[in-house]
Amino acid sequence: RVGMAAQGRRRMLLFGDSITQFGSKVDPLGWATLLQDLYVAQKRSVDIVNRGFSGYNSRWGKLILPSIIEEHRSSPPVLTTIMLGANDASVESCRQHVPLQEYKQNLEDMVMMLRTSWPESIIVLISPPPLDAATWDANKGGVGSGQRELVRAEMYARACAEVAAKVSCPLLDLFSILHKEEGWERHLSDGLHLSASGNKILFEVLIEKIRNEFPSLSDETLPMDFMYHGDIPEDDPASVLGKR
Repeated sequence: RVGMAAQGRRRMLLFGDSITQFGSKVDPLGWATLLQDLYVAQKRSVDIVNRGFSGYNSRWGKLILPSIIEEHRSSPPVLTTIMLGANDASVESCRQHVPLQEYKQNLEDMVMMLRTSWPESIIVLISPPPLDAATWDANKGGVGSGQRELVRAEMYARACAEVAAKVSCPLLDLFSILHKEEGWERHLSDGLHLSASGNKILFEVLIEKIRNEFPSLSDETLPMDFMYHGDIPEDDPASVLGKR
């Protein structure tokens, strides 16, 4: 699993909705940005590829996943995260809503697609976070208010966990991780998306999971892409820099 991708540097793929897409923000500092800082800026070992699609649910995500798989066909990711469900959990009248059983089937189908296409890639399911409906509705200014509820977010988070158990897929239960804390609402920037603290928590628990369960992909284990500049022999750099 630690071998270099078929072409170029190793990569990790983050697939999901706006909580993944916004993970590449710098204000608030996103979880994908923190991953990039660690694996690219500090360690120079893995590229972080963000494929988050704001507003998408699992139904639409499943439809675009084959294109993403094809995009990385020659260089499969060493690890892929899937975080969908926040939009699926909208009330039935919302166009983004996906029924619970279909959501579970969609997640299962996507895991199987990835396993078939990238058998060496580790897949991690991440549950949708809790929802602060009052803050979300207030930020929406009354437009589309009442379409999201904490109890529904919890239902879909539990469904994600059930799928992970069924298909023996590693799980990060972001809902439970955040919701168990007193004042958990502070981990959401607008009631739905992660704040700086929420992003930091997701980054930290994901790194902890990688280090503990997949140590070969840990930032502490993976070798640097090409050698440290101080080790390059001055008399014959081509002897060590001709290939990875």
